[in-house]
Amino acid sequence: MVGDDHPALWNDDRNTLYELLKDLDPELAGLYSQMIVLLSDPAVPGQEKSRLASIGHCLRELINTLPDALGDVEGFPINRGKSDRSAREALVAEYEAISGPPVEHVTVDEVDETGQPRLIAVPQSLLDAVGRLVTTINDGKAREEQRDSTVVLGRIDSRDPALKPWKAARKFFMHYAHFDRDYPLSPEPRDLPSDADILVHLENIEASLHTRLGAFFDNYDELQDLIAKANETIDKDESA
Repeated sequence: MVGDDHPALWNDDRNTLYELLKDLDPELAGLYSQMIVLLSDPAVPGQEKSRLASIGHCLRELINTLPDALGDVEGFPINRGKSDRSAREALVAEYEAISGPPVEHVTVDEVDETGQPRLIAVPQSLLDAVGRLVTTINDGKAREEQRDSTVVLGRIDSRDPALKPWKAARKFFMHYAHFDRDYPLSPEPRDLPSDADILVHLENIEASLHTRLGAFFDNYDELQDLIAKANETIDKDESA
């Protein structure tokens, strides 16, 4: 049985889900197992945030990779990987390439109530770089929602209400996936969720994965049976 050394959270449902993930991709099963191990052991005092960040990273990598591992939805968007970073780097490079101050003189009449200029002049190339970054970010968000729908629903439909618990859980874990340090350090962790809160969101993810992976392997087994029967028919025809 998986998790014999960490029995607190391992149960029949989680063992079944682990086996389904292992059949799909052992690395994804490892991410899931590591996450349950981390949750099974209480946080070491002073290391609550690093534990939570590790749990968030495991969950993020798991759900971000699942669409590609499943690969059974026609036309699902591929993972664009580092496109956001490339667009940001291009914007920075364009800004740094500008010689001289990019903003023209602004008179008092041209500022708003906060004192900021209403209109400023910038090079077209810089404006284009900003536009490309915004487009890339918006495209990434749309692709993420579409990819999530392929995992939860088995089809592309990012507006289906059935995605709501999954989206809430994703948002929760992504918020804590990055190690955000507070200085000066406080002896007490600041505004971190309890393990009970974490489990509520994890269970929403697990429920979706149970349904989806169970259906995936049912379809896979059915397809393998059909292929075997088709090959058997071909063999008989060729030997006739």
